[in-house]
Amino acid sequence: MNTIEVEWTPPIETGISGDSHPTNELEPFINEYEEAKQPGVYILRLSQPNTNDITKHKTLWKQTHNRIPEYIHKIAARDKILYVGAAENIINRLYEHIDESVDKSSTVMKTYPPHSLIKPIFTNSKETAFDKETQVELSLKQTYPNAYVHCR
Repeated sequence: MNTIEVEWTPPIETGISGDSHPTNELEPFINEYEEAKQPGVYILRLSQPNTNDITKHKTLWKQTHNRIPEYIHKIAARDKILYVGAAENIINRLYEHIDESVDKSSTVMKTYPPHSLIKPIFTNSKETAFDKETQVELSLKQTYPNAYVHCR
């Protein structure tokens, strides 16, 4: 397997997979820490190689996965990657996404690390959060046509 060097946009080291912290990312959206433990939908910006070269994207993907997904061409062609997720506890889920020892991270995030929290949308229940997840995905696809929007 080939290992390649790429420049990441935004840089991994400046985001929640680097020097930043999920709690810091949530601070602008909450009044106190306990609010971060609520259920809801969250939108993350993922770091991606600063290239549209499909070969480089495929090589990066193969470093962490057995097979290349059919949507890899869409990822390589887009200006940014947004990830939409839902959780019973948003702050815990963000920590799971960046903790490499936890095998609950999204397949996409194993190749394209989470960089920043764009927005949390808090809900009254996890059921409401999971119902709302697809609505948020569809809305983002319309709002950001040059972004690849990934949802489970």
